[in-house]
Amino acid sequence: MDRVEAEAIYDAGREAVVEVLLRMDAQIQTLTERVARQDERLDQPPDPCTTRRQTLFSPSAGAASGRSGIGSMSDTPSLSSLATSTRASCSFLRR
Repeated sequence: MDRVEAEAIYDAGREAVVEVLLRMDAQIQTLTERVARQDERLDQPPDPCTTRRQTLFSPSAGAASGRSGIGSMSDTPSLSSLATSTRASCSFLRR
């Protein structure tokens, strides 16, 4: 909002000013709550299930290890071993 808009609201009278202030306060409260939720998420340790999946299946994972492309099948863990290790590391989620 610029000065001209603010003066137009003021000139519209007391009710207009109160209405705009209440609407702005509601928006501020909503944004404050959203920031607080984001701060809480940032304070929590990373989810081991998500981090593990990103590491195992990230295209950059092969590049970081010096391999180009997908690599040989011996370098790739089997799906059953991935499922077992993921279930074991994420078992705390079922409580």
